[in-house]
Amino acid sequence: MKVVINENDVELAIEEKPTFGVLVEEAEKFASEHEKIITQITVNGELITPEDEVVKRYDECGSSDQINMLMDSPANIIVAALEEADKDIPGIVENLKKVAAYLQTGSRQAAFALFTECIEQWKQVINLFRIAESVFGVDTKEIIIEGRTLDNIQSELLELLVETKKSMEDDDAITLSDLLEYELAPNIEGQREIIRQLINLVNKN
Repeated sequence: MKVVINENDVELAIEEKPTFGVLVEEAEKFASEHEKIITQITVNGELITPEDEVVKRYDECGSSDQINMLMDSPANIIVAALEEADKDIPGIVENLKKVAAYLQTGSRQAAFALFTECIEQWKQVINLFRIAESVFGVDTKEIIIEGRTLDNIQSELLELLVETKKSMEDDDAITLSDLLEYELAPNIEGQREIIRQLINLVNKN
């Protein structure tokens, strides 16, 4: 059996034919010792998902098997996720404008379905903000955009979301459409600068 980590052959402290679960546990110990996290596993060229790991846990690794793993530092992983979120924001903004267009044409069901999708995407971005702050000790007070702190910016966004929810409950399609297109969409577009500053702060830490 051959174990390759980040394109380098590695000898792990395992028996000759370990189960897949034991192999992963030892690889995780190896990663921890090097302050890294496993980001990808392939077995004989086949990508292994987290679900596959559970299924294969008690399978014995054959002597001819080749296990390739990719590892990276937590900081690099969060930076990559933030960079991906930055790329996703224009799509969220465009979809909010589509929601407004749907509302203007009376397509309420399509509008609400797409709006829910936008909110779910945005929750993932907010979660990245929290990880950057709590895990990496990023001081978000250092983030200042046009004289406003991150707390100010997030408070404004929360107020807009509350207004949006009220307009939905009141079935006020006109106000809701205006909020989405002219206030909420630009606010979320402006969050890209927060992401860029967060990336710089994570890299500094």
